[in-house]
Amino acid sequence: FEQNPLAVQIVDSSGVPRMSNRAWTRLWGDDRSRSGQGRVSPPILQMDRLVAEAAAGNSIDLPALYVPIQDHGTAARWIRGNIYPIHGTGGTVPEVVVVHEDISERKRIELDLKEQTERLRRQYETLRALNEISALPGSFGAAQQLAAALELGRRHLGLTIGLIGRVSEDRFTIEHH
Repeated sequence: FEQNPLAVQIVDSSGVPRMSNRAWTRLWGDDRSRSGQGRVSPPILQMDRLVAEAAAGNSIDLPALYVPIQDHGTAARWIRGNIYPIHGTGGTVPEVVVVHEDISERKRIELDLKEQTERLRRQYETLRALNEISALPGSFGAAQQLAAALELGRRHLGLTIGLIGRVSEDRFTIEHH
């Protein structure tokens, strides 16, 4: 129990914590230092409702959930977890096991990868539009080339409006819009 790297807490059927391992204390703090019935996990997790559901005999999977900074000083983090009933005699559930895992680092990496992927997608679309613009036939007149370039930019880059301008010394001239 104490060596488990996941945060584990045993809660009785009325929601009062009975035992927490070291990982739980590292994740949520020491429940003995706070008033009330020793409930430590933040309200956003809705543990009272989930423990009651598990006490009714249901196992629960908690999807990844962002938990902002708490008033007792724990850092903002991403948590996922499980809640399992401990079945007693006569079909009762005297206790519930709550398991939380801090997946903050994994979520940070996922979000970074998503951002990098989106940035690469935008760069690819920009290069694709520029490639098509450079391939416009030379037989087009200047106005026709500018209009075609703007249309390609609009289509590839999802633009609703656009303009092509020229900057020279201290002047900016709109060539086409």
